[in-house]
Amino acid sequence: MAKRSRKEEGRIKRLHAVLDELIAMNTRGDPYTFVGRCAELGVLDAMAGGAAPAAKAGATALITGAPGAGKTALAKEAIKRMRATPGVATRVMVVPAAGDVDDIDSEYRRFVDTIAHLLCDADDPAKRRADREMAVKAGGSLGDEIGGFLETRVRNRGKHGSAFKDLAALERAVESGSLKPRPNTRAVVYVDEVQNLAKGGASARLLNDMHLQSTLPLSVICTGLSNSRRAMRDAGFSPRMDPDQDMLLGMLEPAQAPLCVSRTVDKRLAPAGLPSAPDHRERYAESLSRAANGWPSHLHHAMKCLFTALRAQENPDLRTLRMDEVMLRAKAARRKYYNERLAFAGADEEIVDALLSRLDAKPGITESNALSILEWAADAKIERDAKYARQWEQEFRSDGKTCFAELLRAGVVSFDEDGRCRAPIPSIAAHVSSLVSDPLKLGGPWAGGPAPTKARPRDSLGPTH
Repeated sequence: MAKRSRKEEGRIKRLHAVLDELIAMNTRGDPYTFVGRCAELGVLDAMAGGAAPAAKAGATALITGAPGAGKTALAKEAIKRMRATPGVATRVMVVPAAGDVDDIDSEYRRFVDTIAHLLCDADDPAKRRADREMAVKAGGSLGDEIGGFLETRVRNRGKHGSAFKDLAALERAVESGSLKPRPNTRAVVYVDEVQNLAKGGASARLLNDMHLQSTLPLSVICTGLSNSRRAMRDAGFSPRMDPDQDMLLGMLEPAQAPLCVSRTVDKRLAPAGLPSAPDHRERYAESLSRAANGWPSHLHHAMKCLFTALRAQENPDLRTLRMDEVMLRAKAARRKYYNERLAFAGADEEIVDALLSRLDAKPGITESNALSILEWAADAKIERDAKYARQWEQEFRSDGKTCFAELLRAGVVSFDEDGRCRAPIPSIAAHVSSLVSDPLKLGGPWAGGPAPTKARPRDSLGPTH
């Protein structure tokens, strides 16, 4: 083999470094290249005031969907674009959904103190390092990703801490002129996993007060599972939103997945020295898109398989890469993702199969029907294996509602816009079916059919429209 020049060695080293960076990127909230969701981004920008921030009553948006649908990625992209608006300072605060239930008043006042700081104090770059640390604590799993956007932290005490007992007091101070917000400054409050909003907690109280106020240039972005609206209502926060501010995310549009692959190769790998191969790039873009089935998380895993295969090459080149090997890795990554979702739910595969097979045959059944299916499936499982009765009791208290809640939390099931149940992740029903050699035979109204017209009435876990 001919000896490479120093320039060529430098190119390969740079390319390997970029591939290492892409491989290490977190799946959650970090798409390799953000594509699509244009309508949603437009709504979020308009809600925050666009290029002219102004106070708005009811400036609250809710982004819901199953895990892997791109909720966090959309919120981060919206914040990124807001911060790029010329002449406007967009400052961000992360509020935990659950919050501190032991000292609600103190936590609420700390929130108000932080908002006063966001809107009225000068930016202090020296706080950035501490801000990231606090973002991790306040934002939970999102904190590390959004920490780079955070302008301030929720402080224990501060310049305005003793002045305002609630948000209304801060409003009055601004209206009277005793406190002046900085010109062209707006605040965005981000709440992740809002389905965990604590009833009567400081976070719920703050969200409700921010939603009702119309003096301060504040907007709220909440992300959570598809049962978030019901959970918010139960926690005492029932925002009245325009329909376009209540966003349920699902699959990407057909052209968006290949566009994401192509743009990532063009913007990240080509500048680092990946040999130009437009035909190969387009073939990989189409193939990886098919492997992803339009699901954002699948696409991320499939692209990571491509980058891993390139990194394994001494001299990375799409033209010499085996596409069949990359596709096998992508399919294996998708199966791993399915199994992680199932393990997170903790439900028996045969019981999950009983529900998903009926959702696959007749999408959009009611929640009460879904609960009925799970309980009949548990009965059938116990009849087949009497020892399972103890497991059903220990894990789900012998209750289909508890089992359904875990499946919902894992993203195995979800609610659509009409509050009906679906399997949101593409092909997961077929995967679960492949794991079950002898499907359960259900009795009662589910014997031999996908869905009856009526089922036992249940308390709803889902959204109310």
